[in-house]
Amino acid sequence: MINLKKKYQTLILLVLVIILSINTNFFKKLYEVISWKFDLRIAKNYGYCHGESVGWLFDIKSKYQINDNPKIVNYNHEPSLDWTIINTKNINQKSNKLIFLNYPGSELIQSLSKVDDNLFVLRNLHFFLDKFDKIKNIELLSISNEGKKFNWTINVYNFDKFNKINNIKTLNVKDSLDTRLKINLDINLNEFDINQTKLYFEIYENNGAELEDLQVNIELKNKYILENFQIIDNSAKGNTETQGQGTSNGTEGCYYVERI
Repeated sequence: MINLKKKYQTLILLVLVIILSINTNFFKKLYEVISWKFDLRIAKNYGYCHGESVGWLFDIKSKYQINDNPKIVNYNHEPSLDWTIINTKNINQKSNKLIFLNYPGSELIQSLSKVDDNLFVLRNLHFFLDKFDKIKNIELLSISNEGKKFNWTINVYNFDKFNKINNIKTLNVKDSLDTRLKINLDINLNEFDINQTKLYFEIYENNGAELEDLQVNIELKNKYILENFQIIDNSAKGNTETQGQGTSNGTEGCYYVERI
């Protein structure tokens, strides 16, 4: 009777293990671990040349025996990736090489977040400060007001460490008929405190146009221009299928470079 009870308990436990394994994709994951190479699993989980791009970092570390801790500049919002290539024996060594991940090209168009009809914000300002030199232009787009004459006022400001408004620039554009208007800003980002988190854009249309559909973009100038570096290796933006190929969309991709 006792043996029968033990067999019954073992059978129930086995059924529960099988159900749990199916629900957690255990067998599929086990197959991938057995059949996939380590670098392919890393690329699948962390991206080859997109997102964290860990697959590409492992690839170039092995290919070039990187041990001088080059600076990694990732244009995507991701956690630090220094752990992928760091050499603790040379922790204080300054490398002449850099690694660019998700490189966007010489300029980046960034949409601003809308707070209300007249206020837009560039969030995570500190993320952009070490990657871009300046805000070149601001673009205003309002399709529903086609044919109307615009009279724009744009105030750009942030808050200092005492939480006081710091006015950076005020622009006035009169008698514009453009529903897609690009305006030169030329704001030097090197003058900003790296700890600042937001930049505000207060936008008014003084002729009374409705701004419910107003979209605002800014154009950022990259601090790192490829022409100023010797390209050691690069990969097109994408997955493991792009290994060894050049970038497929302009200059977007991942780069291992050295200062000229």
